[in-house]
Amino acid sequence: MAGVQTAHVLVLVVDAKEGLTPQDQHIARRLRQMGRPVVIAANKSEGKEAGMTVGEFSALGFDPVVATSAVHRIGLDELGEAVAARLPEAAKVEEDWDALPRLALIGRRNVGKSSFLNALAREERTIVSDVPGTTRDAVDLLLQKDNRRFWLIDTAGLRRMKEPEGPVEFFSQVRTERAIRRADVILFMLDAREGLSTTDLKTADLIREEYKPCVVVVNKWDLAPKAVTGEYAAYLENRLPSLRLAPICFTSAREGSRCWQTLDVALSLYDQASTEVPTPQLNAALVRAEREHEPPVRKGRKPRLLYGVQVGVRPPTFVIHCRHAQAIDAKYKRFLGARLGELLGLDEVPLRLLVRETTRKR
Repeated sequence: MAGVQTAHVLVLVVDAKEGLTPQDQHIARRLRQMGRPVVIAANKSEGKEAGMTVGEFSALGFDPVVATSAVHRIGLDELGEAVAARLPEAAKVEEDWDALPRLALIGRRNVGKSSFLNALAREERTIVSDVPGTTRDAVDLLLQKDNRRFWLIDTAGLRRMKEPEGPVEFFSQVRTERAIRRADVILFMLDAREGLSTTDLKTADLIREEYKPCVVVVNKWDLAPKAVTGEYAAYLENRLPSLRLAPICFTSAREGSRCWQTLDVALSLYDQASTEVPTPQLNAALVRAEREHEPPVRKGRKPRLLYGVQVGVRPPTFVIHCRHAQAIDAKYKRFLGARLGELLGLDEVPLRLLVRETTRKR
């Protein structure tokens, strides 16, 4: 009924071959109480006999009655025109929907993702049950908080790719991975009652590989009364080193506890990842980081950090111009990314660093 309540125009589909029935009359009374425009689609109206019964449906009190045949694609254009004529005029939209923040809610099956989304939307837009895997597709929901709009994407639960249950599950996983790539911030949901699985570890690695800001959402916290937040956070830090920057939120989607606060954290990460750092501030941080820990000599070559330039946001992306750039190893790049994050106030989001060889200072 949620879709009926939010619809601008309702289409009542009836069977022209069967003719007007008491059930049609009952549904019509219910729809009349909603006060919305109703168009009747008299389907299966192909053939002379069925066409003669179409007029019976005028007794339901709705206009127009459009004779259609879905099988033979008869009357579909007329039906579409009738619906379009009754739609309200679209309000002028000044906001670019594609430019709004995109938060993706991901995690293994049955950790409570759809319940979390429904607690926010206050209506059941996805299937929620205790049976793992009842959300098959990604569902985009437009939300607003404190006059700020954003998209929340609920995805099908991840499962082990080496044990697919069928094509539906396979493509659900593909859609989840695609959602991670197109999202600005990831809400990575875990079940407080269960330990981390291999699938969780692989998902965390994918989030890190895509340089996505992430909130680790530990759901069903109300069902783990003996758990302690500090101990659980230490456990996650030890098991999920690739997400060491990610803040942790403890929620109960079933009770609606701390769900909106979790979105506040996610939106703050979006803002961090959108930061444009002034070049003088970046280079001051670069000089300080190099003084604290110089890049080690490698194969007789001593790397030097000359200057940096920001070239992108979401993720914050910096080109670091160096002397002997090829001698800078991955370990030093990890140090430099972490230290720059601390110095620039971007310590909760991953930074993408690109080192480039140059021989002159800026």
